[in-house]
Amino acid sequence: MASRLRPGVARRAVAVVLAILVAIGAWAGYRHYAERYAVTTEPDSGEAVTRVISARLSGASSLKVAALNGVLQASATDTRGFGFLKSDQVVKMPFSVDYFVDVSRIGPADISWSPESRTLVIDAPDVTVAPPNVDEAARTLVRTQGLYVSREAAEALFRRTSAAAQAKAQAEARSPERLAQAREKARAALATLLGAPLGTLGYGDARVLVTFPAERGTRGGERWDVSAPPAEVLANRR
Repeated sequence: MASRLRPGVARRAVAVVLAILVAIGAWAGYRHYAERYAVTTEPDSGEAVTRVISARLSGASSLKVAALNGVLQASATDTRGFGFLKSDQVVKMPFSVDYFVDVSRIGPADISWSPESRTLVIDAPDVTVAPPNVDEAARTLVRTQGLYVSREAAEALFRRTSAAAQAKAQAEARSPERLAQAREKARAALATLLGAPLGTLGYGDARVLVTFPAERGTRGGERWDVSAPPAEVLANRR
């Protein structure tokens, strides 16, 4: 006489069979999806790196890379009364000048990546010098000389010393020595800026080489120093 399953056992058996069928169907569907939409790993040709770096730079504008601060001395003279009333003035004023790199001008054609040496090369625009900021409120009078200094003469001396201070600050900021210092700071600043995306791509030990227009004629020579890896630059800033 054939044995019969109890109703509860029969329901559990049916549920198990259905679960197995659903799992098989899901696995088969996943295989089909994976075959159609599987993404192959892109070879390390440098394109992925340059795309990520270009995207990072496209959202930026002018990057402040350096600042020059100091105190300068300016002088001016004034002559009135047919040459008989001469006066002069000497003042000191603090000043500051900022340096920038317009990173929005760096496009994909200015970025190259070498997988072999793990080096990112950035052909950056040159450093620009902002107008000097001379703190007139903090000016210190060194001396004013003259037999008689009228109010008009004093006002003229004030304007002339201000103009002389602006010119001196601009000349100092644009001197070859100061521009060279600003470019070196710009290299470090750009290495810091690009360190995070390189680290995200798995190239935390990569090197960043930044060139400026006057240097590109000697690419491949020994003129440039390759910056420290971005990870090291970022660690030193903490």
